[in-house]
Amino acid sequence: MYARVSLDTKPELLLQLLLREWQMELPKLLISVHGGLQNFELQPKLKQVFGKGLIKAAMTTGAWIFTQGVNTGVIRHVGDALKDHSSKSRGKICTVGLAPWGIVENKDDLVGKDVVRPYQTMSNPLSRLTVLNSMHTHFILADNGTAGRYGAEVRLRRQLEKHVSLQKINTRIGQGVPVVGLVVEGGPNVVSIVLEYLRDAPPVPVVVCDGSGRTSDILAFAHKYSEEGGVINESLRDQLLVTIQKTFNYSRKQAQHLFISLMECMKKKELITVFRMGSEGHQDIDLAILTALLKGTNASAPDQLSLALAWNRVDIARSQIFVYGQHWPVGSLEQAMLDALVMDRVDFVKLLIENGVSMHRFLTLSRLEELYNTKQGPSNTLYHVVRDVKKGNLPPDYRISLIDIGLVMEYLMGGAYRCHYTRKRFRALYNNLFGPKRVCLPCPRVSSACPAVSTFRLPVSDNSHFCPGSTTTWRSRSSATTRTSGGRGSVRRRWTSTWTTPRSTTSLTPSTSSWCGPC
Repeated sequence: MYARVSLDTKPELLLQLLLREWQMELPKLLISVHGGLQNFELQPKLKQVFGKGLIKAAMTTGAWIFTQGVNTGVIRHVGDALKDHSSKSRGKICTVGLAPWGIVENKDDLVGKDVVRPYQTMSNPLSRLTVLNSMHTHFILADNGTAGRYGAEVRLRRQLEKHVSLQKINTRIGQGVPVVGLVVEGGPNVVSIVLEYLRDAPPVPVVVCDGSGRTSDILAFAHKYSEEGGVINESLRDQLLVTIQKTFNYSRKQAQHLFISLMECMKKKELITVFRMGSEGHQDIDLAILTALLKGTNASAPDQLSLALAWNRVDIARSQIFVYGQHWPVGSLEQAMLDALVMDRVDFVKLLIENGVSMHRFLTLSRLEELYNTKQGPSNTLYHVVRDVKKGNLPPDYRISLIDIGLVMEYLMGGAYRCHYTRKRFRALYNNLFGPKRVCLPCPRVSSACPAVSTFRLPVSDNSHFCPGSTTTWRSRSSATTRTSGGRGSVRRRWTSTWTTPRSTTSLTPSTSSWCGPC
C-alpha cells in the first residue's frame, strides 16, 4: 500500500491513514533505521547478525520499522532481512518506507486514486532515481515539488515519529510508544539526525552498529574515547579529524564543523548504545535495542517492567530490571502481576512469583473480579454465559460479580453443585464489602405494580421443592417464608413471588427468571 502526500501533511492524518485506512495495529515499539543511501557491503556474518536481530526485535515486541523505503544502502540490507523472514512464513512485520516522491523511479506508474498498480522494481543503472524496496509493507511518498533530491521526507518522518510516541501502548499501561534510532553505516547527515534525537524532549535513545562503516564507526569511536561532557584528548581529537576527512573526503574546515556536532552528541553519550557486531559479548542486536530503550528513557523500575510486559520480553526483565538492589514501590509488583495475568504473559507470572509475589495475598476479591471483567483478548465468553444465566440483556457497563460466577458454575454443572459464591454466608460478606452497587435484573424478589406494596426477599434454600407450573398461596409473609425454607426435595427452583394486597396473600410460581448477584 502506498500514499502520495504533501510535505505539510499533519502527522495526525498520517497516523489515521496507517491505523484506520491501512488497518495497522498500533506498535509497542518504533524502530527508525538510518544509514547511508549509497550501496555498501556488510560481511556475511555481520549481515546475518544485523538482520536476525532486527527481525527478532520487531517480531517479539510488535514493532513498526521506519526506513527511507528505497532499494539502496542500508534499506537494501533491511529488505534482505525482511525477505529472509517472509520466506519462512513467520508473520508480517509492518515496515513503512517514507521516501521523497521526487527520487522514485517509475513514479508515473503510481499515479492514481484508489487504484492497484503494477510497479517495476528493476532499477536503471544510468538513472539518478531509485526504485522502492519491494519488501516494505507500506509507503508514504512525500512530495515537495522537487525531483532527484533527497531530504523532502526528513521533517515529515520525524513529526510522524513524535506523534506515534504520544500514543498509549494500551489502556492498562500508561506508557507511550517508545522510539529508538538505529544507525547503520551512514553519511555525515546522520550525525545531525542523531543530534536531533538526543536533543529532543523527551530524548530518543540511539543504537549505533559499530563495524558497519563510515558514520557508525566514527560515532562508536567517539563514544568509546570521549569523557563526560563531550571532551576528548588532543591526540585522539586529531586522529578523529583525520578519519572524518578521509571518510567523507572533507576539507579540514568541514571536518571541524562535523567534529563539533559529534562532540555535542557525546554530551549525551548515556543515550547512545554501541552494538559491536560480531563481538563475543554482543550477539543479539535486539537486546541492544531494548536495553537502550530502558536505559535511555530513565524510567522507573515499574515503568520499565511495564514496557517489558508490553514487548513480552521476559529475558529483558530478568537481566535488566530484576537486578540486585532494585527498589520497588509498595504494590508495584502486584500491579505487574495483574497486568501479566490480563495480558496472558505466563513467563512473567512465573518470574514475579520467583521474585516474591505471593498469589495467596495477591488474589483479593476485588482483583479476582477485575480479572473476570477484563476487556482484553478475544470476545468474552463469560459475559455471554452470564447473560444466558440471567435470561436477559446485560447493560453495556455491567460488571460481573463473584456471585454471578457462582451462578454460572451451578448452571454449567446442571444444578448438581452448590458454589461457595452463592451461599448465604459469602453473599453477606460480599455485600458488606462492596454494598449493593450493581443493578439487579429480574430475580426472585417480591414485586408489585402497586406503589403501596413493599418488596421483600424470600430466602429459598437448596431443599425447596414445588411442582413446576403450580401456584402456592399463603395468607402471610411469615408462612410463605417458612414454607419456602422448609420444603422437601433436593432440586433448587426459581420462583416469582408477588404480594397481593387486597387478599393479603403471597403467590409463588415457578419462573424462568434468573437470580441477580446480590440475591
